[in-house]
Amino acid sequence: MTSQFLEDSGSPNFRGAAEWALNWVPFPESNTGVGGGFSINYRNMGSTFASRNYFLWYVESDSYNTERYEFARGPNGVLFGDAGAGGISTTWTKRPRFDRTTYAVNARADSYGGYRTSIDFNRPLHKRFALRLNSFYESAPSW
Repeated sequence: MTSQFLEDSGSPNFRGAAEWALNWVPFPESNTGVGGGFSINYRNMGSTFASRNYFLWYVESDSYNTERYEFARGPNGVLFGDAGAGGISTTWTKRPRFDRTTYAVNARADSYGGYRTSIDFNRPLHKRFALRLNSFYESAPSW
């Protein structure tokens, strides 16, 4: 799932995006991580965890600094990280790009009085050095 898909579907975080994935069942009531994470059941093969840039990740990822989400299913997931038999999900964060200057500003409002804004700015400074800034602000009163 690319960052454009996340924006089009209005998915602000990993769980919102994962609703569009196949054979994925979240267990939000479980507290499996250091920061209050969650466990995932792929293909009914038992609980597994999420990763971020190939490393075990206990905290739910947000879409403001996410390049894409990947969902590797089955034993093939073991090839790309420390996964369970059902598979693994991976968050790929945005990285500086050296080829061009880019920027994006997003704003979103909901019917409950909440809003969310984000900025993504990338600037190459040298052929081997670039700067990327990702930031967001969210006000989300409960419904």
